[in-house]
Formats: sequence, structure tokens, C-alpha cells
Amino acid sequence: MLLVYNTIHNSFFTINKSDKLAFLSMTDNFFEEEGTQFRIIYDSAELKQILNDKFTSKYRPAPYDKSLPSVTSIVGSLSPLDLKSSRGLIKWFMNISKEDYAAQQILNKSSMQKGNDIHKVLEDIMLDEETPVKDKTIDKYLGELEYRDIAEQALTKFPKYKDKAKKSYWENELPIIKPIHSELFIIDSFTKTQGTIDSVCEYNGKLTLLDYKSTNEMNKQTQKYTFPSPKGIKKYHKQLCLYSIFLYNQKYLTKKEFKELQHKILMWHWSREEYRLYEFDNDFIMGYQPEIFKTISWFQKHK
Repeated sequence: MLLVYNTIHNSFFTINKSDKLAFLSMTDNFFEEEGTQFRIIYDSAELKQILNDKFTSKYRPAPYDKSLPSVTSIVGSLSPLDLKSSRGLIKWFMNISKEDYAAQQILNKSSMQKGNDIHKVLEDIMLDEETPVKDKTIDKYLGELEYRDIAEQALTKFPKYKDKAKKSYWENELPIIKPIHSELFIIDSFTKTQGTIDSVCEYNGKLTLLDYKSTNEMNKQTQKYTFPSPKGIKKYHKQLCLYSIFLYNQKYLTKKEFKELQHKILMWHWSREEYRLYEFDNDFIMGYQPEIFKTISWFQKHK
């Protein structure tokens, strides 16, 4: 693996060593000239400094171990780009100005905060084990959120994607979710990685790892808002895989439960005002183990 620095946007990503020549050709920098947009980090001391400064949890609050990476780092920027499917992303990096990129980051932060508010409401709902589901009302959990109205609308009014009954999360999902662990933070001593699991629950009677996501994705060609395809959320597949490994390593799951664990993502789309349920079988999710362990091994070697 190789770490690449995007000098214009001050961001990083990784590529596989075997893709180096293809990447240099794609970015019109075959001879790796000085002053170009993308710079591969070869110096081991510089690489170590970047990994420790940018990809550990040194700026995260307790209970994070400041010396370890988070799951989001491992499955995000540190996970090598597939050049075949990431060609559009690289061209976008090459064409977007520094100012437009900064504006996009501001929009991303706004969307992230909306997602955080939904997470907070869902966490409070799941942690409230004293109130029967039929007696739960949304007002009890909204509190003083920044995007209070949006969170309420997302959970009680957004219809499920392609659901003829057009039911909301509150009507359609909440009654069949029985929480076991909510917002479960784990430091995994085996992978030397850490993260917070949204929910381990019984979903319709089956043991399930459930993750909550939000999006505002738009198809750039049709200019229509859309949900990402199941294949287009690979980093979330890896996230589910690593969380499952955490649960098994830290003895939250037996071997049998680990093999039978269901994996689901509930995703809200702000502009479509809908939510969608993604479901993945265990073999598919656990098939990402080799990629994940390769990234973790590379990080530990160079950190």
C-alpha cells in the first residue's frame, strides 16, 4: 500500500502498490514531478508522522485510546482505492477547486450533524428499556437537538424506500427491534482498533448488527437524488465486518452467533425524505476480512 497526499485539498488516501503506475498515468504525473497535486509519501519518517497525527485517535475524547486508529479510519481513507471504480472520484479531485472543495466539506459537516442528531435520538430510544414500544413518543427523545425538527421528520414521516405501505421508521422498524447493546464502544486488543457500534439487537427475532447512516447523494449525470447502490457502500460493508470481529474477539458473541449474525444498515436520505434498509448475509460481509487485515497490518507496520 502507498499513502497519497492531495496537496490542493490537504487530504490523504491510499492505493495498492500494484496500482501505482496506473494511478500516475491517470493523474498525468507519470514522472512524479515536484509541485503536482498528488504526492506519494515514500519517506518512512514522514509516513510515520502522518499516520500518527492524522489517523490515530489523538484528538478524540475519552474513552478512545489516543494511540490507536478508529474503525472509520481503517475502512475510510486508509482503505486502498479501487482504481477501476474510483476513476470518477480522482477526476473530481483533479477538477474541483480548493474553494469549492472547502464549501463541500462544510455541507458534509452539516449533513453529518443531522446524522448525529438522528443517532442521538435512536440511542436514547434504544437505551430506554423501561418504556414499552407502544408507549414511546418521539417528543420524549428529541431534547435540545440542533436539527430537532429534521430528526423528528426523518424518524416519524420519512416513508420506507419502495414500501407500498409508506410507513416510517417509527411505525415500520421500531416495533421489530429489540435492543441488546446500543452505542457500544469497544477497544479491540486483537486488531488494535476501536470504534462504537450503533446497535446489536434482535431484528424481527434474529440477532443483528445494525448500523445507522444518512446521505444526501445525487446522481451527477441525472441530477436526481438517489440512494447509493448496495455495491457503492463498500466502506460500510467493511465497517460491519470489523465490528463483527470486535464482538467475537471481546466475547459478546459465541462462535455460533458470530457465524449466524445478520448485518443491516438503515440509511436516511435528507433530500428524498425517505429511508432505506440494506441487508447483507454473513458470508458476504465476512469476505472483507483479508482486505481489512491487510490495511491494519500496513498501518501497524508503518505507524
